[in-house]
Amino acid sequence: MATRTLQVAALATSALVMIGLAGCATGDSTSGDVAKINIIAPSNAPSDAGFQAVTDAFNASQSEVQATFTPVTDYETTRAAQLSAGTVDIFVCYPRQAQGFTDEESTEDMLMAEAGQFVDLTDQPFMDNYIQSVLTSPRSTMDGKVYAVPTGLSYATGVYYNEKIFDDLGIAIPTTWDEFTAAMDTLSAAGVTPFGFGGKDGFPAALPLYGILGSLYPEDADKQALLEGLWDGSVDLTTGKPLEAMERLQTIYDNTSDASPGSSIVESIGAFANGEFAMMFDGSWDQKSVTDVVGGKFDFGMFPLPGGDNADQNRSLNGKIELQLCASATSANQDAAIKWLEFFSQPENYTTFAKLSGFAPAQPDIVTDDPFLDSISQYASDFRLFWESIVVAPQAIAPEAKVGFEYNLLAPLGTNTPAEAAAAAQAAWDAVR
Repeated sequence: MATRTLQVAALATSALVMIGLAGCATGDSTSGDVAKINIIAPSNAPSDAGFQAVTDAFNASQSEVQATFTPVTDYETTRAAQLSAGTVDIFVCYPRQAQGFTDEESTEDMLMAEAGQFVDLTDQPFMDNYIQSVLTSPRSTMDGKVYAVPTGLSYATGVYYNEKIFDDLGIAIPTTWDEFTAAMDTLSAAGVTPFGFGGKDGFPAALPLYGILGSLYPEDADKQALLEGLWDGSVDLTTGKPLEAMERLQTIYDNTSDASPGSSIVESIGAFANGEFAMMFDGSWDQKSVTDVVGGKFDFGMFPLPGGDNADQNRSLNGKIELQLCASATSANQDAAIKWLEFFSQPENYTTFAKLSGFAPAQPDIVTDDPFLDSISQYASDFRLFWESIVVAPQAIAPEAKVGFEYNLLAPLGTNTPAEAAAAAQAAWDAVR
């Protein structure tokens, strides 16, 4: 705690220096009665286009503030330099609540928020435009305060499915585990492989596990309790829900294409487009690639993996929050920065950004005219973080146990049974407590 206090104190001192720098730069940041603000974000073509479109519309809407958006390749270095010089007003950041029961090191953004370098947006009326379950998630708040505007979402626990195959075989979208396994049986009986994923790229093989955990631990608070239990030893991975998660994951793996462990994401999307399996595990962030590869061969959609026994457990898509925007509390034009964030957050302007960025909207009732994104908007109001966004493992733990569950030991990725894989994960956690 002493180290943490010194870190916060150092950043607080830095903030005072920045205020002085920003104050000295006031004359440079205004021209007559026009306040000039600078916005930066990590360069990414779709989101760059969205930010630029909103900024152009903002500049055309009034004459009191003029904004400049700059996409940045070397983002962290550039942001640090511009914050030190007091030349940036709005930027991407990720402040979040520290988890005191772990040995996790505080991020720079967490320390900066504690030092008062980000504008507190909690009571800004325009924040009401955003999905409240996004704003209140453990990765959005610090001590109950919100410092960042969520520009979009990506979902990780959905199942892509071939609508033609489902329709031809009379399979309804499953909402419970029993219905899900029945769908697997129907597909297999018809000679259709149920699942595929890009196991060569690593994380896609974990996505069905995250979907199952999203059902067995449906609320963010449930996942948080699971994490705390792993740290204090009150959760036993070899029994109860943790073991059940591994057993259900094995069922999915048993119904997965033999080629999946050695396939890349690109190859798995191609195989899905060729009808080699009916369902695929991949994040919503790849939907444009899926659309391009599938072309007009068939319609496809996404549903939450129903890893629980009743539909209420399986009601939401779990995911992550994409780029988040903070305003510098040391800016000489703080009011102007807030004015831009307010403009960005107006539904009509946010819709422009959502359409161009390709992110799933972080506001309710946004129509993007993207058939896929609009089809999953029904899940948006009940946003939950996926397990990977919550789990923090001890720094000394074996790498294969860092997500808490050694899914990589199960066939076809490995050779262990669910009970053996669970015992291995339990031993890894016991070894570092």
